[in-house]
Amino acid sequence: MGDAVMTTPAIENLSNYYDKPEITLIGSFISVEMLKDHPKVVKVCVLNRGYFSLYKIAKDLGNFDVYFSFRGSLRAKYLKLLISSNIKYQFINNKYQNRHQVKKYNDFINDSLNINNSPKRLIIYRANLTQEVSNLYKSRDLTLGINPGASYGSAKRWYPDEFAEVAAKLSKKYNIIIFGGSGEKDIATDIEKLLIKKGVSNYQNLAGNTTISELVEHISNIVLFITGDSGPMHIAAA
Repeated sequence: MGDAVMTTPAIENLSNYYDKPEITLIGSFISVEMLKDHPKVVKVCVLNRGYFSLYKIAKDLGNFDVYFSFRGSLRAKYLKLLISSNIKYQFINNKYQNRHQVKKYNDFINDSLNINNSPKRLIIYRANLTQEVSNLYKSRDLTLGINPGASYGSAKRWYPDEFAEVAAKLSKKYNIIIFGGSGEKDIATDIEKLLIKKGVSNYQNLAGNTTISELVEHISNIVLFITGDSGPMHIAAA
């Protein structure tokens, strides 16, 4: 999720380079969901984890004028080989050391197109708010988002009692929403129980109950977001 968000300045760079580009997004479900509302995207293709389906996918996609791959894995190289395109470019991580991932991706596009544009801000295009999400933010009350999950597991996670302590102290000023993926329901529930013990009632626990699009919608409407190093952190930065 985080890597997908960090490609957005590079995608803006290349989409502004071409005259009226039509972009086909090819990637994981999470990446495609994150980026599909870009105004230049005309088609999306979600890849599964296997190798055998790549041949059929590549054939079904047809021909491209130019193909960019932001992944350097063996599987990504195999897909590049199968894709029919007049010109193909592939990101090579070892070529772009000692710089932030956002700059790595943008430099990849610069080098591919022989241009020299600085990366702009992270950006996620959003469809219109769903009615369910919109209803949560109709009041003028401020909302605090808490995301206890973190990339690469518990090593980067803050403790549930610490999240609960901060949320409880801010609960008089903010309504609270707890976010998290399906694998983070337990830690979200722990925070919820601690909030109840502290007498906090103005909260919602949405862990495991939002789509990618809904998560983006929620995070774009909250005022303050407390999180570890995670995909939602990058969404909040966009």
